[in-house]
Amino acid sequence: MTTELSLVRRGFRDRIDRAKRILARATAWPFAVRLAVFAAAMAAQGFAYPSSVLLGGSVLVVLALAVLPAAWPRTAAVTVFWLVTVTGWLLSTTLYGTTATLTRLVGVAVSLYVVHTGAAFAAVLPYDSVVEPVVVARWLLRAGAVAAVGIGGAVAGMYAVADLSTNTYLAATLAGIVPVVALVWLLAWTYRRRP
Repeated sequence: MTTELSLVRRGFRDRIDRAKRILARATAWPFAVRLAVFAAAMAAQGFAYPSSVLLGGSVLVVLALAVLPAAWPRTAAVTVFWLVTVTGWLLSTTLYGTTATLTRLVGVAVSLYVVHTGAAFAAVLPYDSVVEPVVVARWLLRAGAVAAVGIGGAVAGMYAVADLSTNTYLAATLAGIVPVVALVWLLAWTYRRRP
């Protein structure tokens, strides 16, 4: 029993030493990208959850969730964050009766996109890498352009369908299911054909 405890203690010390080495060798731009991911994760949760969740002791849970994609960008932690945040959005707009305004919807969408692309960018940037500022600027410009096009398309689509009847929504939903099912079938067929 004592040998297992000493192994656990040694493993714990090794992890602390590794964290100290990472912090000592960290450079500014990879840290800034992870900080941007954290800020976007906090913003996404701020837009997604009802205001009652953002007050009190649950703020610690919100902070811990925002740390996940920033600290572990190449793991399933990003997916866990996404699932929790999207579930929070759905619960907020259905069970809690919070109105899904355009501002909140755009805020959640843009924040989640920045978390996604920022985590992907942070995943390929070691903590101690030397990065030219132009690389980070290109990432920000690309993310901003994609977000702007997405927002423009969403707002235009929202105003285009504002006067349509519920029957049109049902037809559009059914018509939208067809390409999704076809894509899933194509992916499954392609996967089965692999050698």
